[in-house]
Amino acid sequence: MYPRKIIILHQNKKKENNNSQINQESTPQSHQKTNKKKKKSKSPEIDINNDSTPKYYPIWMNKLSRCTKGLTKLHYEILDYVSSKLIPNKASEVLLKQTALLLEKEIKKISQYFDILPYGSYVQKLNTVNSDLDFTLIFKEDFNIQNFFSDEDEINNYNSNKKTGENYIGDLLDFLKRRLINSGFTEEKDIEVISGARVPILKCKCAKTNIKIDLSLCRIQSVKLAYKIRKIAEKEILIRYTTILLKEILRNKNLDEVFQGGMSSILLFEMVCFFFQRYYNEYLVDLNNNEDKIKNNITSLGHFFFKFLEYYSTIFDYRESKINLQKGGGIIKEKYWKTDAELNVIDVTNDDNNLGKYCFEYDKIKRLFNKMYLFIRNSPINTIQSYLYPYINKKDMDVVVTDEE
Repeated sequence: MYPRKIIILHQNKKKENNNSQINQESTPQSHQKTNKKKKKSKSPEIDINNDSTPKYYPIWMNKLSRCTKGLTKLHYEILDYVSSKLIPNKASEVLLKQTALLLEKEIKKISQYFDILPYGSYVQKLNTVNSDLDFTLIFKEDFNIQNFFSDEDEINNYNSNKKTGENYIGDLLDFLKRRLINSGFTEEKDIEVISGARVPILKCKCAKTNIKIDLSLCRIQSVKLAYKIRKIAEKEILIRYTTILLKEILRNKNLDEVFQGGMSSILLFEMVCFFFQRYYNEYLVDLNNNEDKIKNNITSLGHFFFKFLEYYSTIFDYRESKINLQKGGGIIKEKYWKTDAELNVIDVTNDDNNLGKYCFEYDKIKRLFNKMYLFIRNSPINTIQSYLYPYINKKDMDVVVTDEE
């Protein structure tokens, strides 16, 4: 389903000259070169909603990000930002593992009838410094509700809800909430049960590490899927870095929470993978030769990210198309879907599960993609500005100011 290898081209100056036509197609306007004297300065107030061309660049941009042009510049900028600001460092990884051990220890104190398993972006290798830790509790075979709830009224309420099809999972999560507060693992202000969501979930923050945790019940399929995704993410840098960057951008725009109509990590990942298949066929491989033969010398994170934004904001018609990655992937065309879903993306592990069913804010997400696409396309090719600056967290915008007029 996925290709064997991706080659990321780190272009030198000679290759930039040879590929100037490609850069000009994506960023058409070129300006005359000006002499720039750089000096460090305090960070000015930055309006991240203003797309006007600034006269500064983020301090995390390395030399290649500042000196190269067009989509090659965007390539290095994505590498710099994701590597230095988003992917957790060793100290952060230690803190995450410590939090996982604390939670596992606490759950064992609460009940011996659960196994606790990690899943989500931490397992998938798609987590950022701002990601939650996702865990699911799996009932053991000898699980007995009488040994779980201590109060007879709670047992009766649980059994009644289970019999009538009500949200009995919410009852279990409410019980866990009280126990986690009483044990001191979290504080009452930092814990919440969202029982009305498609998948009821307990959200809390570890008091000792300040790491946020999402706790659910009986999601064994999500655990299996997480490890499948991890194999792909570790293998393909285009998929991994693009997904991580878009996750952070959506988070900053409050468009990443499923219960608020945002885009889940799994949904975003499958959309990136689907585009990767199209991109691989169009730009990377000569299918007629049945081998991994590079067709164009333009493969980079910058080009892939730019084409992703272009495809989903100007080409893909989400109201008349359904994405299905199964059996090689493809788009199913059908006008006016009978489902009420805004977006139709079939779960790669389950034909009956539409991952986009609850993404009712996709129209906002599409407009955001289009805004980023136009901003990159219309930026001067020799600009020193950051292509990402309007869409990333303001606190990351430590800058170096230039004397450019």
